[in-house]
Amino acid sequence: MKKVRLVGKLIDLDKSSILHEFKSFNADDWITVGKPKWEVAGSSIIGGPEPDTHGQIFYKTPHSGDVVMEFDARVIAPSDHDIVWWYQTSLESKPWGRGYLAALGGWFWGYQWARGTLMILAVLPIIYSLRLPRWQAALAVGVILWLGGGCAGLLVPNTMMATRQRYLHIGEIMTQNVSLGITAVLLLRKRERVRTGKESS
Repeated sequence: MKKVRLVGKLIDLDKSSILHEFKSFNADDWITVGKPKWEVAGSSIIGGPEPDTHGQIFYKTPHSGDVVMEFDARVIAPSDHDIVWWYQTSLESKPWGRGYLAALGGWFWGYQWARGTLMILAVLPIIYSLRLPRWQAALAVGVILWLGGGCAGLLVPNTMMATRQRYLHIGEIMTQNVSLGITAVLLLRKRERVRTGKESS
């Protein structure tokens, strides 16, 4: 059973109807805007590359309701653009609702490694200067990375995210940054040797 959780709702795909299945693509069903022009082929849709610009492509037939889109996408060299999928949440919205879904690119894994490395370098002084037992220091550094690495900015309500989305993102950052901080301390701080009274004498 395949289920997808949206904000405030759980959708069971096995019990949902398929609104449209693209076994092939017809250029007459799509509208292209901007440069570079998108190419609608029989088995795929291809766009780009062109420096500092991006084209857009729209499916002419609107689908209303809770819609789950499943598709395969990849970046084809020499393009280095991200793949960004937008959808319009309301026909009256100008120009879009909160429809940003994902941004993927060849730089993604390098970016994540660089980000993790910089975060660890930033807390190295804290790791080695905290006069706490190893596990307490690990938890403290994890919480510091959680708060400083994105949680603090989400505590205040903003117009970009609904309340539930903010809370979910706070939890997501916690699972990433707290585990990163704990792992870093456990790897970099040596285990404390416990001396018994007999050894100390």
